[in-house]
Amino acid sequence: MKRIISIILLLTLMSGVGAASMITVDDGGGADYTGIQEAIDAAYENDTVYVFNGTYCENV
Repeated sequence: MKRIISIILLLTLMSGVGAASMITVDDGGGADYTGIQEAIDAAYENDTVYVFNGTYCENV
């Protein structure tokens, strides 16, 4: 029984749950989002929001 619990715990830790991700923003399309605020709203703690060069007319 201990072995099964250990295996389940190990698989859970290796699954990448809670891993940070990179969210991209490009006003011309081709990224995850076209608006900075949208990307910020979708981000979790430790995520990176990368904003490509462009003109973004919004309030952040």
